[in-house]
Amino acid sequence: MTTKTCSKCGEAKAPEMFPTGANRCRVCQKLYNAEYYLLHKEKIISKVSEYARKNKPVKTVQHAAWRERNKWKVKAYAAKSKAKFPDVYRERAAKRSAKWANANPLKQKQMRAKRVKNVTQSYISALLHIPVSEIPKDLIELKREQLLTIRITKQLASIIKEKSNGS
Repeated sequence: MTTKTCSKCGEAKAPEMFPTGANRCRVCQKLYNAEYYLLHKEKIISKVSEYARKNKPVKTVQHAAWRERNKWKVKAYAAKSKAKFPDVYRERAAKRSAKWANANPLKQKQMRAKRVKNVTQSYISALLHIPVSEIPKDLIELKREQLLTIRITKQLASIIKEKSNGS
């Protein structure tokens, strides 16, 4: 087995422990890079900021193209992040929802009326204060039947009342 000696620490290591064409091992190079960054932090940050500012349109297009090519990676990352920080995502979703509701009050009212009329799962979930995913299907069906029965009862009561007032 061949070995290579690091010019910094002097240890003999396997060739794969060295970046291609380098005389320092990866460990020593990593330490050097960290030290260099600490010594030249402002200069590095200003160069990176300047590059980002100059190339923003190009980078925006490149980033959008990458996201389009790697939709599955973006989706997986988002799912992992959402699982790791559910409160953050819930808060963001609530803000987006509130913003949309304020911008579209009529549309929101129409959507709610449709949910109530059709007795959707989300409507039942809101009534029970339980996420849809945690409600058993049987309970949803029973609640739907109960709500429809109550509605029919109220309609019949109002019809009976009208007839008794009219006669």
